[in-house]
Amino acid sequence: MVLDDAATDIVARGFDAGIGSRDLAAADMVAVRVMAPMKVAVVGAPAYFASFAPPRTPDDLGHHECIQFRRGSDGSIFDWAFERGGRSRRVAVAGRLTVNDARMCVRAAVDGAGIAYTIEALAEPFLRAGQLARVLEDWSPRFDGMFLYYPGHRQVPAPLRALIDMIRVSGAALGRKRPALANPFCGPACEPGAGGPASGNGSADRQQETPAAAEPRLPYRGRSPVVAPPQHSG
Repeated sequence: MVLDDAATDIVARGFDAGIGSRDLAAADMVAVRVMAPMKVAVVGAPAYFASFAPPRTPDDLGHHECIQFRRGSDGSIFDWAFERGGRSRRVAVAGRLTVNDARMCVRAAVDGAGIAYTIEALAEPFLRAGQLARVLEDWSPRFDGMFLYYPGHRQVPAPLRALIDMIRVSGAALGRKRPALANPFCGPACEPGAGGPASGNGSADRQQETPAAAEPRLPYRGRSPVVAPPQHSG
């Protein structure tokens, strides 16, 4: 298993499969959902908002300390994506603190360092405890989840088939219990409207293996992903 947030050609590198944005799967690959779509959460500590008026629109972020996120794949700073009324926009935020770990980003917001752009799954425990307050919720977009993808023209190794079957079983058990939530830190290929090939021509028309039961809804549990981009495992 290799953890990496850089775009990776899983076939060329000899991996059986990858886990990441569906855009990473080439046209001839089979994609099995392992994470449901999730919504962004823009958050800050109540103490921070006691000193600085909460932003009402994305433009107001220019007057705030925003905790920036640097991608490990290429060192670029993540622009914050917003959507409202069918219109999408991106904002290049500024701030004195830059991190490369999603959990550290949330922790910094809890400590009052500024406003963080994260996902509901990571922010929810702190929102529930009153350590974070949410802003710009009506501007917060929903991102697609993660998929396990593998070459459709190859025989599926027994261990990979066992993993796929386990994902299906887990999805049936968890799908009805957890809300659809997303990881915006996985890189350009995961972002709305972006397309990032991993192997082959990267066409948007992909084979999709339909799970036997409900699709899994597994929340994001770690830093930005695994083997092929966003989160990869091979």
